[in-house]
Amino acid sequence: MRYILLISGLLLFGHAYTQNSITFRVKGESGEYLVGASIVIEGSTNGTNANTGGIASFNDLQDRKYVFVISY
Repeated sequence: MRYILLISGLLLFGHAYTQNSITFRVKGESGEYLVGASIVIEGSTNGTNANTGGIASFNDLQDRKYVFVISY
């Protein structure tokens, strides 16, 4: 099955000492929330799971591009 990642939040970057974070909602092709979906930052062990609303977030991110790998 193919899944689509819809990013409904913004990756926030600021000045030194500011916490960078991203929050997004994970949905399937038919629009259902993928509750419990596993999301990992590619090339790392940093991961999380989508909550009951399909929402997941990462905090304390460095100012760079990221690829998120989603499993469901």
